[in-house]
Amino acid sequence: MGTSKGYKAPSTPQWGKLKGDVTRASSDGSVAPEVARTIIGGFLQASGGGGGATQGGGIGGGRAAQRVAGRLANLIRSVSAQGLSETLHDSGLANLVGQSARDISIGLLDLLCDDGSTLDEVDARNAMANLIEDLLMGTTSYEQVQQILEEELQQDATESLLIRFFGYYIYRRFCHTFYE
Repeated sequence: MGTSKGYKAPSTPQWGKLKGDVTRASSDGSVAPEVARTIIGGFLQASGGGGGATQGGGIGGGRAAQRVAGRLANLIRSVSAQGLSETLHDSGLANLVGQSARDISIGLLDLLCDDGSTLDEVDARNAMANLIEDLLMGTTSYEQVQQILEEELQQDATESLLIRFFGYYIYRRFCHTFYE
């Protein structure tokens, strides 16, 4: 339609340094782990450290990710306590019991995530899709999904799963910020 504009990245001094660091690091094609850590640390800092006001395309408050993480923790508690089938029933997703891994993945994504009306919600939803895909890789049947989720979604796995989710989320936000 000719009305779209390119994304204008933030231009504060912190962002200027970070953009230069990203450009220099990406010119080689691969980035050493210590350089990647420095860049991601700078990205989080320039974005408000995950708890400040939204700054351009950065993490800012990450409210969508916080909501999704809370729902994920509740799902983990429920599956850990009563199993997948009962959790699906209690969540209004009884129709998914016995369905394919793909249908369950989509249902869990809809249960855990907002509709994606903001970039933050889209990034949180995509991050959760990545996590669900990791968890259910290679599964096709309900029984396989049930076995994996009942093994993986245990109370003591909450921290690990939340870390993985936020890792995917930060990656998504980083890509949005630096896509041009």
